[in-house]
Amino acid sequence: MPRAGSPYSGSYARRRAALIGRPCSLRLPGCTGVADSADHRPPLRLHAHVQGSGCCELVPACLRCQKSQGGRLSRRRGRLVTSRVW
Repeated sequence: MPRAGSPYSGSYARRRAALIGRPCSLRLPGCTGVADSADHRPPLRLHAHVQGSGCCELVPACLRCQKSQGGRLSRRRGRLVTSRVW
């Protein structure tokens, strides 16, 4: 159960569950191709997220691609950008 005020509500859990098993949309090198997780497009690190605004979408992602993308994004410095990194 998410804590009060968390954006990871029951509706998020249902949307995430619907993406599991679909093809990974991140498709980084070495991707296995099957989503076992979900990710935001554009990545949360690259935009000012406003819950419910439609500023991003939840997409199917495999854990390997998600971790690789997270590692690359954690090394970025500076302002939020809108360039595509996936």
